[in-house]
Amino acid sequence: MKRLTACCLKERVTFLKRVLIQTSEGDYQETWQELGQVWAMIKPISAFNRQQGDVWHVMESQKAKGLYRVAMRKNINRNALHADLLAIIWKGKILDILFPFQLSSSNGFVETVVADHGKEKENG
Repeated sequence: MKRLTACCLKERVTFLKRVLIQTSEGDYQETWQELGQVWAMIKPISAFNRQQGDVWHVMESQKAKGLYRVAMRKNINRNALHADLLAIIWKGKILDILFPFQLSSSNGFVETVVADHGKEKENG
């Protein structure tokens, strides 16, 4: 893949964190909290590449509809949140973050892999 540059960041994504809220009945309800938006590069991982390494096994075990490589600029303020980030919203879909963000081979960018499990963002 070509070297990452700022002009590659053409997709708007929203970071999500899972939050448990206790209901009046004492049960817990899972919901999403939006943590901010960034410009990112999102590219599908081809079927050929999926069959190589750990990513293929993750996809097979989770029955994902698709896998995507996500890259964005490294930001000191955002780095503290990476461990808590579990998903992103992209084009109305909730994509689960499979691996913590890692520093890219291109300095100044971080990358991860996300999976599409068919979840859509609820309106409102």
